[in-house]
Amino acid sequence: MPIRLSSSARRDLTLIGCCSLILFFLVEFRSGVPTKILNRSNGDYYATGPSSSPEAAASLEGLDAEERELLGHVPASSPRRSKHRSSGPSRLKGHHKHASSSRLKPTTFDTHDNKIGSSRVSWGRNEGMPLTDLVAHAPGFTILDNVYSLNGTLYIVRSDTKPGSFPEVRTMISNAGNPSLSLDDNMRIISERQALALFGSQASRVEGATFLCNDEESVISDYYHFTAETLFSLWRAYSSLDLSISPYGETRLPQPRRFIAPHIPTSRWRDYANLNQYILHAAFPSTGVEFQGDWVDRAETLRPYFFDRIVLGDRIAARNAGSGKGRANTGKEGEGIDKAVFQADKMPKSPHWWMPIRNNVVTFAAGEDADALVMAEKKKRQEYSGLTTTTPPVITYVTRQQWGKRMLRDSDHTALVDKLHELKRDNKDWEVNVVQLEELSREEQIRLAARTTVLLGVHGAGLTGLLWMQPTNQTTVVEFLAPGSFSEDFEVVARMVGIKHFTVWGDKSMTYPSLPEKSKLPARGQSLEFDSNEIPVDADAVVALIKRQLQPAEEA
Repeated sequence: MPIRLSSSARRDLTLIGCCSLILFFLVEFRSGVPTKILNRSNGDYYATGPSSSPEAAASLEGLDAEERELLGHVPASSPRRSKHRSSGPSRLKGHHKHASSSRLKPTTFDTHDNKIGSSRVSWGRNEGMPLTDLVAHAPGFTILDNVYSLNGTLYIVRSDTKPGSFPEVRTMISNAGNPSLSLDDNMRIISERQALALFGSQASRVEGATFLCNDEESVISDYYHFTAETLFSLWRAYSSLDLSISPYGETRLPQPRRFIAPHIPTSRWRDYANLNQYILHAAFPSTGVEFQGDWVDRAETLRPYFFDRIVLGDRIAARNAGSGKGRANTGKEGEGIDKAVFQADKMPKSPHWWMPIRNNVVTFAAGEDADALVMAEKKKRQEYSGLTTTTPPVITYVTRQQWGKRMLRDSDHTALVDKLHELKRDNKDWEVNVVQLEELSREEQIRLAARTTVLLGVHGAGLTGLLWMQPTNQTTVVEFLAPGSFSEDFEVVARMVGIKHFTVWGDKSMTYPSLPEKSKLPARGQSLEFDSNEIPVDADAVVALIKRQLQPAEEA
């Protein structure tokens, strides 16, 4: 029998239903994140006004005109938009709530809370939101915990935003060589009150450590520049958080969860030999990659993101903050100091900081032979203590004679090859290799470099293989350059990983700290001799240098 309700009871039920519906919408939309994109025709992305949440509305009270303008005009990363778009794999993030007493300063982020249904970081007005922590900083290289992102801009949230309370933005990030971008397009330092107005009471969590390369494409679309500068510098900064890295490459640092390059199209970061992507995936098998299109995709969601940790690298910021001690300045932006990695190397480090990456790449390339390689290297590692090794040395000469640029004089090249083979005949157990790297596979290149004791070659990407050599008291790189020219590219990298490096001018060899005075040399781009195809080298002097480097430790 149907139940009949009185008219007053029906009115009460209707009123309860309406109130419930209103309460539902208030709770569901309390974060009030901007949802409309304006002015897309010129490639710029702006969000409509500030958050409409109760917390945000309250936080707007007392804001001055400049602060209100900030919250009403949020520039994004749209100038990075390109037709080269790629869709990275979706990542489901874990939930992490924070009370006012916890400002979220994790050290490893080795968590297992990445449940599909809990991907937000949330906070209440009375609890306080997680503030950004400065973990480590040198100009151009910064490690930050609790970083926010909205519409393509990174936000540092601080209780104190006065000048001097935090590193200047210009020392952390640049416009990546894009004159249409300002520093504010890439990063801003804001107060907690401003952050509440921008983000409301929640953000989507991006878990773990993120390597963020804020460089333009021209600096990483090359094997040397990507591996020996970009990846090398980012890891150098990150490794400062573990000073106990062992000679075996053991570290407590987790792999970065992702590598993000907001200014670089997906199709533009691969070098001609396809080594860049090979090295990245070999070094960090669990790391995802995101590029310009992926960064724009995030921006277009118009939702705030919360990054657990960002390891930020920016070459222009590093160079602009430099002291000018690199090669002669040309007056161009970003050339105040020649090697950005000089800045990263100011951070604390283990003497074996590079070994986790080196070992990962070498064992990856070894494939099924990885176990045998590990055993052989354990035997060779006795050289760390200065003991005489029974492992025969391997000498590898990387020739560029077919390149048509930056080559040895033909007669000197022939004499050097003859002298190296003569050295082999006089030392039966020594191994001598004369190779053109373009004729070897990626695996063959890395495996050969890993076994090499002395690496020889004219300045060029082939010497990047020094990164895979095992540092010992005999490991040496010999770089041929035209007399009167100099490059610290490989000298700095070799020195930072514990390998001896010599620059050779004809019959003269030089090593750190007795290097050419850069102030007395022409800038590399002005030196007609640097790329000469007639670089002289004295074969007898080179062989004598090799013999000195390979003599037993007790005779040295």
